[in-house]
This record gives sequence, C-alpha cells and structure tokens, in this order.
Amino acid sequence: MIILSFMAKKGEELMNVEILEKTSSKLKIRVKGETHTLLNLIVKEGEENPDIEFIGYYVPHPLKDEAELTIKTRGKEPMETLREELEKTSKKFEELRKKLREALMINIRGKENENTNVNS
Repeated sequence: MIILSFMAKKGEELMNVEILEKTSSKLKIRVKGETHTLLNLIVKEGEENPDIEFIGYYVPHPLKDEAELTIKTRGKEPMETLREELEKTSKKFEELRKKLREALMINIRGKENENTNVNS
C-alpha cells in the first residue's frame, strides 16, 4: 500500500512511501527513491525527540534506491510523530536555504563592488 508519491515531472515518479507495519506505537515504512540523504536527517532529528524510543533506517540492498525507516514511540501515535519530525527537518532546510541565499548575495555584491573599484 503506497501512501505517498512525490512526482518530479508529470509521469516521473520521484519517491513513494509504503507502510510495511503500523501499530499504536510503531511505524515501519519503505521509502522508494531515497536512501541515506533524507533518512539520515530524519533519524538525526528524531534522536533528539523524547517521544521517540527508537528511530532508525537501513538500506536492504546497495544497488536498490530504497530504504526502510522504523520509528517506535513512547505511546505517541507514530505517524504523527514522524510528520512532526519531517516538519522540523523541512524548517531546518528552509533556514539553511535562506542563509545560503543571503551568503551568495553578499558574495555577489562584494564581487560587483570589487569589479567596480578595479574599473574606476
């Protein structure tokens, strides 16, 4: 059962998520189209959450573009807990993107000023 499917372009599947196991305190999903990049960030973020007893992932085969993520909570609904972790990770990405954009603009302005001073 695929619960989420992310599309890059029309008809081009980027990533999908399939529920493998779900209980009141445990969720195991398979993520196709993703391995270490995103899941490592989610796990690192989740390790700081006191509501999470265990969070981890593994890649069943190095040549397949998929991984399995398991989250076990301390009584909190695991799907909601995962959603919260995804939102935190997304906010951190947005902050990073904003800082990078600002740094690039400062760098570009600095180079423009250097070129203006050299040409004067």
